[in-house]
Amino acid sequence: MIELLPAYAGTIIQPGRGWYDINGVRHERVTTLLNVINKPALMPWAIKNTTAKFRSIMEASINTTIDPVWIEEALAIVKGASDEARDAAADKGSEIHLAIQEFVTKGVWPADAVIKQCVLAYHEWTGSNPMEPVANEFTVWSPSDRYAGTIDEVGILPNGHFTVVDFKTGGAYPEHALQVAAYANGLEEITGVPVDSAWLLRIPRDQPEDGSPQFFAKVMDVEQIQDNYEAFRNAMYLQRRLKGGSLWTECE
Repeated sequence: MIELLPAYAGTIIQPGRGWYDINGVRHERVTTLLNVINKPALMPWAIKNTTAKFRSIMEASINTTIDPVWIEEALAIVKGASDEARDAAADKGSEIHLAIQEFVTKGVWPADAVIKQCVLAYHEWTGSNPMEPVANEFTVWSPSDRYAGTIDEVGILPNGHFTVVDFKTGGAYPEHALQVAAYANGLEEITGVPVDSAWLLRIPRDQPEDGSPQFFAKVMDVEQIQDNYEAFRNAMYLQRRLKGGSLWTECE
């Protein structure tokens, strides 16, 4: 059970596309703010998916007359290939998140073998971490910096302090450290309870074929959380300046 400070008890939270409405005040999503950071790995990933889609179209079109109409239709299909791959990956990731939540809260194992393997990976990781899960999909916000986000899991440590865990089923990138640090800071702000550690737990959606559970974990201590939070704030200020600042004075 997570208790909020009296000032935030009864808070009404309404999620939006790129923000959360907290008691009528817009708080930008942590992930939206971090979009200001360049993600160089996305371009090769998009090219790979687009190329694969185009190859499948070509292979299915052997002995087909290639004319301007065919070219336009093929380009229209290929154009959305990376979006389709992204959405499929997100759907699978959501299934895994939900399965972990069901396992933690109800002790229910999923029927799907691959997703069960992912839950087993989570279960194996928890075996070496002395924490008690107390919340899943818990929304936090920063009253001071006006950002918000949802933590995948919050745990209580033996000393009564919090630890936070963010699950990733795809790649894990440096900016994720800033994301989790922002969550940790928000949790401290609204509860007054220190966050001693913050985890990024990567459980690949494509698990080993031999059935063994696979995971990769990274952790931040208090000092790293603070350093990464300062970096997050810099990214936040940059995003807000570029999106809403008065950058120039127009001259005639």
